Amino acid sequence: MGKLALEFLDAADAGEAGGVATYEAIAEPMERSYHEHRQALDAMSKGVMDADGDLDALYESPQWKEHQQLAAEALYYLNWLRYRGALFYEGQKRKSLLEEAANGFGEFATAKSDAPIVAESHLGRGLAYLELDKPEWAINDFQAAAESKGATPERVRKAKLALAEAYIKAGRSADALKASKAALDGATPADAPRAKLTRARALLMAAATSPADRAGDKTEASALLAELQAGGGPWGARANAIVKAGLDNPKIWAGPKAKAEPPPPSEWDVTKQLVASGKFKDAIPRLEKILASSDEEDRKQQPEARYLLGLAKFRVGDTAGAVDAFGQVLASKDRAAYRDDAAYLNFKANEALYAASSTPEHLPAYEHAITTLVDEYPRHKSAPEARFRLGEIRQRQERYADAIAQYAQVKGDPAFELRAAFASAQSSVKLLEQTPEGAKPDPALRRQADASLDRFWGMVGSQDFKTFGDAPVHDFMGQAALMRAYLAALSEPPDYAQAVAWLGGLEERYPKLADQAPNVVKLRLVALSRLGRLTEAATEAERPAVATLDPALLDDLATRFLTTAARAQASGKSDEAAAGKRAAQRLSERALASKDVGNLSPVVVRRLRTALAALYEEQGARDRALALYRDVLATEPDVVSARAGAARILEAQGKPADARALWDEVVAAPVGKPGWLEAHYESARLAVAGGDAARACAVLKEVPPDMLNANSETPRKIQDLLRTHCEG
Repeated sequence: MGKLALEFLDAADAGEAGGVATYEAIAEPMERSYHEHRQALDAMSKGVMDADGDLDALYESPQWKEHQQLAAEALYYLNWLRYRGALFYEGQKRKSLLEEAANGFGEFATAKSDAPIVAESHLGRGLAYLELDKPEWAINDFQAAAESKGATPERVRKAKLALAEAYIKAGRSADALKASKAALDGATPADAPRAKLTRARALLMAAATSPADRAGDKTEASALLAELQAGGGPWGARANAIVKAGLDNPKIWAGPKAKAEPPPPSEWDVTKQLVASGKFKDAIPRLEKILASSDEEDRKQQPEARYLLGLAKFRVGDTAGAVDAFGQVLASKDRAAYRDDAAYLNFKANEALYAASSTPEHLPAYEHAITTLVDEYPRHKSAPEARFRLGEIRQRQERYADAIAQYAQVKGDPAFELRAAFASAQSSVKLLEQTPEGAKPDPALRRQADASLDRFWGMVGSQDFKTFGDAPVHDFMGQAALMRAYLAALSEPPDYAQAVAWLGGLEERYPKLADQAPNVVKLRLVALSRLGRLTEAATEAERPAVATLDPALLDDLATRFLTTAARAQASGKSDEAAAGKRAAQRLSERALASKDVGNLSPVVVRRLRTALAALYEEQGARDRALALYRDVLATEPDVVSARAGAARILEAQGKPADARALWDEVVAAPVGKPGWLEAHYESARLAVAGGDAARACAVLKEVPPDMLNANSETPRKIQDLLRTHCEG
């Protein structure tokens, strides 16, 4: 049937198509074929919905795709057959066929694509509109066809020539002059007669409306008409009819049959054209008047007028008014052709309201608008966006499992599929973060997060980023790398090396993720502490984001790095040991300077201070070490290690008396005070060093003899001093 249709259409272009019988012999079987495939699609869809089955699976099935393709092919041929066939008839039959052709072409022309079929459908719909005396609508389609990147040179020529004819019919003299000149200049020998006639008509229109160029325009028009008359044939006959009617007769502008001027457009036609041309503010009062009217003709147009009112209000920014209008359209049982667009625009209008004020009272209406669109029109081109937005809502509500379920249904739009994969991974990670302390993370959740990230990275690696529209792909990649690192650290056993690899250079590669710096640094330091990679840890500890981390975590990490450094020192790896101590020092400094240090227990604060003081002391930063030791003693005077450290520094600074005074504070205390025995030894040792052996002996003799019998270091050292300085 497709071949016969093409042959008929080619013959029609050449003026040899035959009559009504030929058209009907081809069109009727084509009509039956189209409706059979459409009914098959509707039956299949209804069967799956009645069984509560998987529509996505149906749409991917070979049977569905076969019927869909055959229906589309049949409709394409039918559109042209209806247009050509309409020219055989007059009256209502002609009008009905032209309207069917225009509507059918519209199913292809509305696609956002440069495919040749889209350009051809704009051309076809424009021709139908021209015959329906809707030249302004035709002009829009002819312009789209002429400017389409996918249109063939032949279709572009035809569109430009038809555009000139539409300008003439619309009475747009200046545009007709310009377009007819371009059409004539680009015409092929086959198109030349029609282009010449069109140019002549445009010139005669200009002569009547622009007296300044009247003589020149009429002369050029007369020459073109003479050429056509000399050539004979149908175009010559048309030229002859124009000449006979008189070059000043305006009826020639309406068409070659020199028929009377068509009646002026109705109020409804004018109103629709205002909407079609984007003059929404002008259209709104007209639409409201129609909706308020009780006139029988107006009442017939009220359902569509309500939809157009919603569209117009949405375009001028009256989103609340648009929502009200669309709500009435969708509440009706009328299954008009524009209902799916009303559902979509209702979703977008409610989205705008919610975005402007994300309050609980706006949320139910927004959710309802989304579910109306995806439930009634699951194959709508914007259904993936709507499902994604519903997932976003659930994610913001911290209903992460529900969010993941919505994201899984986002299919058909790469930009939103990518966003959904990323957001699904985010939601899975949030669920993992809710794992109770001490419990193992749910392996199923981890696999779910991994699968979402696999989808995300698969799309990023296989498609041009332009495919994803305005999605912030680069930022997503940074956050996805961070999630990969987090999941690697959660694996059983933890893969800290992989976690560090995913975090490699993250700050430099993704500078916009500055707000994630604390999480990055935290995860990297934890991984490095478990791996014992001290040199990298020392570098990481210098990052400014360390200061924002929990001081309790910093204390734990500092302790781990000190322990690992001690092992490295024992193994002769002095450089690594030094790096570990630098990391521990920086982390301890940040912990003690944290605004949250008050949340730490006194024991932890003391440990941080004494460990940091010991590191300062080892580096020779005695003043800083002494200050920390004194801080400890100011609140906890019984901490022997702090007292010993402070005394060591004072002695090393040449202040033995001050060092001895620290120990004498404990010497004077009752027996049993922490450090009491050590204080007696240190005080005596410093007295001997200062030349006061008598004082040293007096201090040592205060020690009960039974405390010197212990087989430990301090009693032995006291006995040595007694033998050396106090006997004889």
